[in-house]
Formats: sequence, C-alpha cells, structure tokens
Amino acid sequence: MTAYSPERFAELQEDALARLLEFLSAAGDLGADIQIKLHAPVPAELMQCVREAIEAPGFRFEGRLTEAVGHSGTSTVSVMAEVR
Repeated sequence: MTAYSPERFAELQEDALARLLEFLSAAGDLGADIQIKLHAPVPAELMQCVREAIEAPGFRFEGRLTEAVGHSGTSTVSVMAEVR
C-alpha cells in the first residue's frame, strides 16, 4: 500500500469527490436508487458539497456516520461517510 502525506491524501479525496459528483450529475436521468458509502473519513466541507450537489435538505447521523439523502434528476442519491 502506498503511503501518502496528509496533504496528498486530501488532494486525492477532493479529486475522487469531483469525479463522484460528475457521475451523480450524469446519472440523474437513470431513475435509479444510488447508495454510496465512503470508507475513508472525509472533511466536513467536502460532505457539505455533496449535500448541496444532491439537494439534500440536511444530514442524518448514525453513530460515527453522516448521511446525505437527496436527488439528482430522477435518481435518489444517498451518500454516507465518516466526517472529520
């Protein structure tokens, strides 16, 4: 496994999240239920970006996990992650 500096890891997370948001935007017309659980903790600012992108009204909390449930076009989207 490759070790990354905290700065590089944060950069990789931001890149991955940008690709995730692009996917959700493109999947909007699928009429699908999309559930995504991120296994690495994400910064609160990034989770806020996801919440806004899927037009979730707020967050749900389950233990250490934070979930945003919203929509992208005709698809329902749920994104869950531990927020740091």
